[in-house]
Amino acid sequence: MVKFSFKLGWYYGTGPGCTPNNIGNLTTGGTYDYWRCTSGCGGTPNMNDINYVCTGASIEDLWEQGERDFIYNFTGVGPFTVSVRYGTRVVLTIPMVDSDGDTVRCRWATGNECVSVCNSLPLATLDSDTCTITFNATHTLNGMYAVALSIEDFPKTNIIIGSKLYTPNDPISIVPLQASKMKILREYDI
Repeated sequence: MVKFSFKLGWYYGTGPGCTPNNIGNLTTGGTYDYWRCTSGCGGTPNMNDINYVCTGASIEDLWEQGERDFIYNFTGVGPFTVSVRYGTRVVLTIPMVDSDGDTVRCRWATGNECVSVCNSLPLATLDSDTCTITFNATHTLNGMYAVALSIEDFPKTNIIIGSKLYTPNDPISIVPLQASKMKILREYDI
């Protein structure tokens, strides 16, 4: 299951129907186009329509825009390619969970954790607490990028496992995560 969040802007009158009178409401005119799964999909390629909650519109300046979230369950076995539109700001959040309530953070992988894919996504930033990667998709059109992270869990108080003391600054475990198929396209298919 993946949560997608998107923001779109259109020339006024060509998008899903955002007007100055319906700001804050879900548009319904975008049933003609969809976010699509284009590779490794096990079900329908249409993931969600492009309707959004209208966030702004100007008849005078000829623009409309909105944003929305949707959740899609991938039924295929992958691997999956995430494609993002060239020229957009991309925000990807990697879900992190710890069943016993430890503090969980992620970081860029280093050294042997990532080998040839260390630092391969140019000018990306990482919020370690939320495991959110942010970057502008303006580097190379049709470029493929890998992302290597390490997810760590830390005890909330000092604990002893075996004979080793772990403080809230010492990771109990480190789990590597690599996403090796991120492509920057001119279209918005995913």
